[in-house]
Amino acid sequence: MTSFGISTSRAVLSVLAIASTLSAAVPAQAASYRLDLTRNGVAQKMVVYNFWSGEYPGPVVVMGKSNRGYTKIVGSVSMRTPDQTASCEVKNGIYHPWSETQPAFEMFTVVGATEFTALKATEVSYIKDGPEVATIALAAGDKIVDMVYLSEGYCRFKVASTSQEIDADCPQVDGNANFQRVDMPAHPSEQWLKLQCKGGGSIYAETDSLLKQKGVSEGKNADFGSVSR
Repeated sequence: MTSFGISTSRAVLSVLAIASTLSAAVPAQAASYRLDLTRNGVAQKMVVYNFWSGEYPGPVVVMGKSNRGYTKIVGSVSMRTPDQTASCEVKNGIYHPWSETQPAFEMFTVVGATEFTALKATEVSYIKDGPEVATIALAAGDKIVDMVYLSEGYCRFKVASTSQEIDADCPQVDGNANFQRVDMPAHPSEQWLKLQCKGGGSIYAETDSLLKQKGVSEGKNADFGSVSR
């Protein structure tokens, strides 16, 4: 059996880095799941997760010139079919996981589904609890699916046979000779906000489209853990 993974010292340092980087960005009940989404008239299964990735997650979405009042935007009724749009007045403020003045919102990332097949019996090391490193044994033919990027070179993915979700070094699977990447439909990643409307209800807004609308601008990552207009 081939074994590859991370050292305990690497695990401790990485866990501390991940915890400090993602504590504000990743919800306590962070999860990823597959969803049927239609893009450019084509329906395909994609992976959705309820946080933004990266050491400095972005963008910083700023509504209005101050935190008072509302801004009228156009968004989508659902992430599944973004062409079905509606207008909505949303509370002004800074929409970002590090914002101290953020109104209520939810965030999502959409990426193409991924799948890797183990070519031989192997083991993957992963973070279990705190700095503890554990391993999971894979047989030839077992699959790793739905890899998403976290931070500091770490990814989260699932073992298809058990649906176990683990956090580990991305290179342990992606680019490793013990795994073969299965061709899947590719799609650029998307970031979304679910925003509360003034009169009730909610709307979904894809960030690239949202930042092009009147009254919406992009703020700054002022420092680690801090954002500003």
